Amino acid sequence: MKKDEIVGQWSDALDSGSFLTRKHDPTNLSIEWGGFRTVLSPEAAASLNTYIKSGDYGIRAFDQPQPKYSGGSGFFEIVPSGSYPFSVPGSGVQSGSTVPSTSCDRLVVVWGQKQGWHIYAEHSAQISAKIASGELIPNCNL
Repeated sequence: MKKDEIVGQWSDALDSGSFLTRKHDPTNLSIEWGGFRTVLSPEAAASLNTYIKSGDYGIRAFDQPQPKYSGGSGFFEIVPSGSYPFSVPGSGVQSGSTVPSTSCDRLVVVWGQKQGWHIYAEHSAQISAKIASGELIPNCNL
């Protein structure tokens, strides 16, 4: 798949309102979740539409030999070209908490059969750990 095709699909998901799910939306930070989650920063969420549609970033595509969720078949790391248009892309929130506890330095877009394309924040060290463990296999850079 080519970068412009992926950006087009992500743009469609943005337009349909499905790209930023409730779990990762900072406006839902006050809702406690049963497991660890990440939320985009308010700044990142506010500029998400413009940033994603601009295509002003690189994309690292990965294969997942054992998708976490049934039907998942896409993991894409957004690699900033220079810097993000926001200071921090997102934060980690511990299970049952409504307070961010760790900062994340990357945005990740995944595709799953049930949710389609959606975005969340991740830490680059976590992505590296998943590569080292074989959970993610680098496919290509777009």
